[in-house]
Amino acid sequence: MGKIGKTAALTAATKPLLTAKAAAKAGKAPAWSLTVARTLGSEDAVEVLTRQHRQIKLGFLRAALPGPLRRRNFDQLMRLLAIHEAAEEAHIHPVARRALQ
Repeated sequence: MGKIGKTAALTAATKPLLTAKAAAKAGKAPAWSLTVARTLGSEDAVEVLTRQHRQIKLGFLRAALPGPLRRRNFDQLMRLLAIHEAAEEAHIHPVARRALQ
């Protein structure tokens, strides 16, 4: 398995975020968020984000452990953080902005 450069990793990690921001500006939900909504079923946004917060905390602990799995754990954490931030940008932040106005 080869390594990818910093630019490629950054692009891959931030693509969901950029897509969500562009969709938010256009005034529509990104297509991937509809797929996620169908997959989650009865879970609401708060439950999903709370679960992801727990996964992120655990991911930081795993990524800090020495050993052969450290890089894999770090990569998983990076992907989870990118997905989580994109979801908050697309769904939570607009609602919070409207509520504060």
